Amino acid sequence: MKAGGTLIISDIHTRYEVINAQIRHAQETLGHQVERVFVLGDFGFFRQELEDWFREGERCFDRPVFCIEGNHEDHAELEELVRDFSDILTHQPRASCLGLGPWKGLCLGGARYMDAASTPRGCAISDADIERCL
Repeated sequence: MKAGGTLIISDIHTRYEVINAQIRHAQETLGHQVERVFVLGDFGFFRQELEDWFREGERCFDRPVFCIEGNHEDHAELEELVRDFSDILTHQPRASCLGLGPWKGLCLGGARYMDAASTPRGCAISDADIERCL
């Protein structure tokens, strides 16, 4: 198997099993070792689902997982969830920069225009978030 790479996915919406399935699929299909996974929003930061899958189910990811929050997360409890599940994944905070080899990523998270009627206040990207990244 060839040297590793990064698997980038998004919008798993608490379907945590998709991550390991995609790791296996990518490695089998492409013949490259997956070293890490980035989930670009809508990971599924909801306490009951996280507890059920990881604590009660005693499951983990096959590779290190990094994620930014999307607009479909429990934003009221996000900070606590990130802390309580830091052994499972690494959260990249909104308005942060992430170095990945020769690339630099701006971690924004959330959407200003999607699902406007159902997205809670504070979940959308703000101009201030973008400024902090630049």
